[in-house]
Amino acid sequence: MNRHYGEEGMIIAYTELDKKIRREKRQIYDFFSRGAKHVFIEQHHGERTEFTKALKLITAGDHLMVETMDQLGRNYQELITVVKTLKEKKASLLVTAFRYLADL
Repeated sequence: MNRHYGEEGMIIAYTELDKKIRREKRQIYDFFSRGAKHVFIEQHHGERTEFTKALKLITAGDHLMVETMDQLGRNYQELITVVKTLKEKKASLLVTAFRYLADL
């Protein structure tokens, strides 16, 4: 059974706080308006505790939503590891900065 954006499973969003608070508020609003049930917010730069919690919550059919790809990892290897983890869990990735991917 194919799962499509927003049909089955939860949308779980992740973001990192920035000095630009207005941007973060807009981003969080955008996540909820796109159907996110949980939004994990990293409070301290360099930590990944909220990201780890988000990944643990994801199960088959769920969607991990981020604004940009760099929120998935600090380097290429971390990015690949996260994508493999999502694939193993049978979950999908939504990147809102890529409108054509996020709006499918």
